[in-house]
Amino acid sequence: MWVLIGLMLPWFFILIRICYTDIRYRLIKNIDVAFVLLLVIATLLITSQSPNFLAALIIFAIGFILVAINIVGAGDIKLLSVLALTIPRGDVVSYLLLMSIIGVFLALIEFFLRRFNKKHVARGLPYGVAISGSYLFVLIGILAQVNY
Repeated sequence: MWVLIGLMLPWFFILIRICYTDIRYRLIKNIDVAFVLLLVIATLLITSQSPNFLAALIIFAIGFILVAINIVGAGDIKLLSVLALTIPRGDVVSYLLLMSIIGVFLALIEFFLRRFNKKHVARGLPYGVAISGSYLFVLIGILAQVNY
């Protein structure tokens, strides 16, 4: 139980920090992604789970193209690729679907902010919020399956 709490707290704080900086500055810092990588390694060791290199590689490859044509930010792809290492193979599609649903809500919020708040400056969508928010659900599922 304490291991679960000890692992969840740093995840919660770093993902909240990523959401904040992405909303405020439209930026996901490399240092935050590096800290997430450390948490990924710790999570994989504690849960005795194999890393999902295939999902991470596919996401990184597709993301590289999307970054090159300026559709998505590099920080989003780095974060998503690192998080994908812990997502079980059978849950990748569910994770991406949940992330997309949260992304639609973000897009609607952005649309209404632009439409009804004339002072709102459009700077892109803070997709780190969708990536982080959906990952919390996956992480809870991963940690719930661990036998302590």
